[in-house]
Amino acid sequence: MAADATASPPGGAPTFDAGPILAAMPLVPADDLGALLALVEDQLPAGTRTTVLLSDYQESVVSALGAAGVPTGEEVSLEGTLGGRAFRTQECRQSADALTAWVPLTNRWRRLGLLRLDSDGGLPPGWERQALPLAHLTATLLDSATRCTDAFYTAKRRYPITVTAEMQWELLPPLSVAAEGFSVAGRLEPAYDVGGDAFDYAVTGRTAQLAIFDPLGHDLRSALLAALVVGTYRHARRSGAALAETSRELDAAVVRQFPDSCMVTGQLFELDLDTGELCWVNAGHPLPLLLRDGTANEIAVGPDPPWGMRHPRGTVGRVSLQPGDRLLLYTDGATEARGRDGDQFGLQRLVDLLTVHANDDESPAELLRRVLNAVIAHRDDALADDASAVLVHWRGPRAESALGG
Repeated sequence: MAADATASPPGGAPTFDAGPILAAMPLVPADDLGALLALVEDQLPAGTRTTVLLSDYQESVVSALGAAGVPTGEEVSLEGTLGGRAFRTQECRQSADALTAWVPLTNRWRRLGLLRLDSDGGLPPGWERQALPLAHLTATLLDSATRCTDAFYTAKRRYPITVTAEMQWELLPPLSVAAEGFSVAGRLEPAYDVGGDAFDYAVTGRTAQLAIFDPLGHDLRSALLAALVVGTYRHARRSGAALAETSRELDAAVVRQFPDSCMVTGQLFELDLDTGELCWVNAGHPLPLLLRDGTANEIAVGPDPPWGMRHPRGTVGRVSLQPGDRLLLYTDGATEARGRDGDQFGLQRLVDLLTVHANDDESPAELLRRVLNAVIAHRDDALADDASAVLVHWRGPRAESALGG
């Protein structure tokens, strides 16, 4: 294929009508991808054919789907390809001959995959004014359809998935979210065999709340522990509990339901999106890394014991973020992953990796993908423990930043 070009939507309103698509959707079965794409193609230049390609759980490839939402067998790597570049940068990409284009399928900054456009006669100038908003609408409709069918879940699987991993993925919020001046992304590894790690976050008004959890073990009990602490955290958060109170509730829940010395390490965070004030509780968990001005350093607070150890204090630490700061939360599997020679990945490698990418203008989701891919590669693509992470980016107060990652 010829060299690609980046397509940036020109000014002006989108030249498509969402009405017919939205009106038809209640009558279209959730897994009838062919009917949805037929409606989308009606809004595109004549003769344009569309294909949906969904990302797998590891974000290593995107797989083409047929009319019934079933993979056709065609896969496109996210490394070294035109489509992969469109996915990673979240920008439209077009081949130099204008016969093929790739458009990100993204719902509220959650990267689902790609919409490929093919045209025998070439796409006309300005095609992206139609294609980009249509792709956003398509992504929203696909995302909502996953609650009604298993087709798109199974289409994301390149390998068999364990029961524990199935449970963990169902616990998660969207893998990325953004608000004005703020964005966050999370990832679980090993994607098809994760055994307990979990994270959660929500943005309400001008407050972002986040948590990361690492239950003891790597088995079904660990997954059950994760379900308990995520549920308890959400209940406390939605009930308006302060961080210290939430921490004590988490400890009580683990002790009550798992009295035989089970424990969970983790962290709770609350970020004021207007001031950058970050409050947090650390329950026996690896310290987060703050990436600022090209360097990465740990931030510390007096540690509490892990939840389940019956000694909750709810010690709250505070730090003031500066515009542009990024914060990495991770589980110990990221630093303790060992290569064939027994060498741990280690904290210093993690710090060095963040420093190398300090000036990259990448979204949290893409930076996190790079970080955990490096951990997996160090372990020869076979992690023995969960290695999960959450990356937060605070761009600054509302008046000083633009919406996005």
